[in-house]
Amino acid sequence: MSPAFDPSAIRALAERFVRVPSVSPDVFVETEFARALLAEIPAPLEHGEWRVPDGRPVVWVRARGRGAPRGPRRAVLLLAHYDTVGVGEFAALGLPAAERVAFDPAALRNLYLSYTSGSLPPGSHELLEDLAEEKRRPGSWMFGRGAADMKSALA
Repeated sequence: MSPAFDPSAIRALAERFVRVPSVSPDVFVETEFARALLAEIPAPLEHGEWRVPDGRPVVWVRARGRGAPRGPRRAVLLLAHYDTVGVGEFAALGLPAAERVAFDPAALRNLYLSYTSGSLPPGSHELLEDLAEEKRRPGSWMFGRGAADMKSALA
């Protein structure tokens, strides 16, 4: 029997994943994220990893299908990237701990919500609309490297 789908638990897991830096192509940090991901795989699922030539791990997970005794047995295979791009533009915000903020959804959210229309570059109208939505409905957005990409999908 599969566990009940709990959106708040999935979001919390996604936020934990975002907090683990995994800037490519750093073998050490990508390995740290692979360990965090493997620690969250439910026991009945098959999982493992293999290494690419430079030593970075690739994590895989498979849920076997339950077809008819002699019919096709479909399976679900999870194979996705979890590396992120660098965080140099966060340093351009003038933050002393730019790298930590890039991987801290709550801190980044608070930073973004402190912006005003005068503190953003011209053409930031859509960003201001998104931030206004986040103020009206907290949790509408998740911030941080990997949040809108594969770390949320992996969660």
